Amino acid sequence: MDKNNGQAAMNEQPWTKERISCCYINAARMLLPICPWLFVHGCLSIFFVHVRPSIALCCCSFFITYFSVLDAELEKISSKKIIIVGVCQNVAKAVPTTIRNAEALGSRFADYAVVIYENNSTDRTVSLLNTWAQANPHVTFVTEKLQSFQLPKARTEKISRARNIALSLIRNPKFNDFEYTLMVDLDFTHDWPIEELMETLQKPVDWDCVAANGIAGKVYYDRYAFRNSEYPFGPELLMASWWRDLNKTWFGFNGEEWISVYSAFGGFAIYKTATITQFSYSGTVTADLKKYYETILHSVPSDNVYLKMYRELLKTTKPKSSFGIIFQENTPHFGLAAAPTCCEHLPLHASMALCGYSKFYVNPKMKIHYFR
Repeated sequence: MDKNNGQAAMNEQPWTKERISCCYINAARMLLPICPWLFVHGCLSIFFVHVRPSIALCCCSFFITYFSVLDAELEKISSKKIIIVGVCQNVAKAVPTTIRNAEALGSRFADYAVVIYENNSTDRTVSLLNTWAQANPHVTFVTEKLQSFQLPKARTEKISRARNIALSLIRNPKFNDFEYTLMVDLDFTHDWPIEELMETLQKPVDWDCVAANGIAGKVYYDRYAFRNSEYPFGPELLMASWWRDLNKTWFGFNGEEWISVYSAFGGFAIYKTATITQFSYSGTVTADLKKYYETILHSVPSDNVYLKMYRELLKTTKPKSSFGIIFQENTPHFGLAAAPTCCEHLPLHASMALCGYSKFYVNPKMKIHYFR
């Protein structure tokens, strides 16, 4: 019997239990390097082959289809480009982790860039980042030594100034074909949620920003940037009342369903480059933030605790700005500013939302730990 006739005869053989079992074993071996639990599932399923061959064939078909789709999505993402953007000061202890995480994430894409802005560090941050930038052509590092009179007084204004410099760098035309921009804090000393980010980009959901589930222990930590229908206002509206209430209202996110929000960051958030580069950060209240809050005020349920708190403040406090809406008085803790201070992410997201880019989410699976 020649080779072709032998192959034809093999193809004509009936799908016996033994033959199906052999195929399942081979499939399970192939799954081992991809996902161990599927390998175990495949091995256990051999038992069902001898009981229900038709079910086994359906399972094989399902997994083949599933992994074909998954591979196609991974290939689609791996053909994209990403910019990793951060600002920092005195983060020398975290630099080795940042380098490892950034390069690991960048390797998952067709190309990547790292853009970092720093000023006034007093530790080894500058020397470490300079060394990295010299060794890695993907890295752009900008550093400044500034006098106090050259910087805003409020902490949030200093941070927004730094983030806007980083944004200006990625507006360079050489980054026009980079689809994604990851904004990340650079003081994390442990792994970024890289696999979860890749899963996020594969999910068939229309989004404008997906923020990490930034946690301390088991609770969501970055409350200053977080706003949703349950917690719609921050200290820029509720003043000291918000800070007093903070320790009573810690919460956490579980499960896989994305959480729709008005704003969030969590130390790690992904944007479309073409979108975020249209806007800017601000450490003080802007006209766009005022308009955004007016929209939020009309959408919050009337029995919301924070809405009631805000209405009580309206009875006793005069507006602190020409916007005709109550914003916080500046305090020594945050420094003095020409306008009421706020988390720098809020004005960015307000401007995006008013221009139609309002699909903001927190992905509970995309966890990043502030303290460990």
